[in-house]
Amino acid sequence: PLHHIPISCVPAATTHLVANFPFVAALDANHGSFYNGEAGSEAIEYTSGFILLDYECESSIVVLSDSYSMVVSLDGMTATFDDVGFTGNMAMAAGQWIRFNAGDGLDYYRRIISIDAISDTVSFDEQAPTVGASYTDVEYGDYLSDWSEANGSSGVSSHCAAARVRTTLPIDVNIHNSAISEADWKGKIGALPTIDSSGIVVFCYLALDLSIEIGFIWDVTFQKQPGNVHPMICQTVSGNNECSINTLQDSSIVDGSFKLQTMWPHEYVTASPQLFETDALRWNVNPLTNSICCSTVGFSASFEASHGSEIF
Repeated sequence: PLHHIPISCVPAATTHLVANFPFVAALDANHGSFYNGEAGSEAIEYTSGFILLDYECESSIVVLSDSYSMVVSLDGMTATFDDVGFTGNMAMAAGQWIRFNAGDGLDYYRRIISIDAISDTVSFDEQAPTVGASYTDVEYGDYLSDWSEANGSSGVSSHCAAARVRTTLPIDVNIHNSAISEADWKGKIGALPTIDSSGIVVFCYLALDLSIEIGFIWDVTFQKQPGNVHPMICQTVSGNNECSINTLQDSSIVDGSFKLQTMWPHEYVTASPQLFETDALRWNVNPLTNSICCSTVGFSASFEASHGSEIF
């Protein structure tokens, strides 16, 4: 993805970041612009200081609105949402994962094995940590930081399980040498344990329309992050600068579902073969699920589904 970052301050898989500052600053607040029609204007203060960038682990999720909650059952194996239609209207599917947090910094993940859209209730693959508890920090979807499942089947890497959002060290926006600035940005972002530093590309350049904004723009491209890269969050920590971020190009990701069909028995055996079709299988279906599904519709599956071959 490509993030565009202007500083005035914009993110890419490309992120775009802009820092607003002129090449030349006025002597002081008593000196203004010398252009026609600018009599009485105030001097532009030179942009300076540091920013921080927050990077959230890769996922494709739907977040429960702040005013609603999820309540875990007394046996800890199901949970119900008070947001009517949340499980049905938002296209929740069995095989996805729910993340919930009690506000203590600990994220819990449970696989959804079944959904009752009428009562907005889901069933978990294992017991929730606290039975009967209510949670407001809740989301569901697919987690992609560990797409090869080296750390389990949730799709959450060990680094992301420890902390879902990571913050860079302070980044100086007052470096006018583009090569030095690009190296600084790449080093600070690439130092995050959830980032593959060999896949970070940073390009710094002057804002294109100086009548709108005066400053620099950083385009940050993540070439090796797995799955959906969220827009980074930019915050000013010192100096005179404003920071914003937008995404120029999203990362590509395998998604959706598919079905398998076969005609059986073979036409050499019977004059009227019948069509058999599986239920919808999610893009990251477990190979065991594939095998069970195929065997229940009357034919033997002779293929394998490997998560290692998933391409983002």
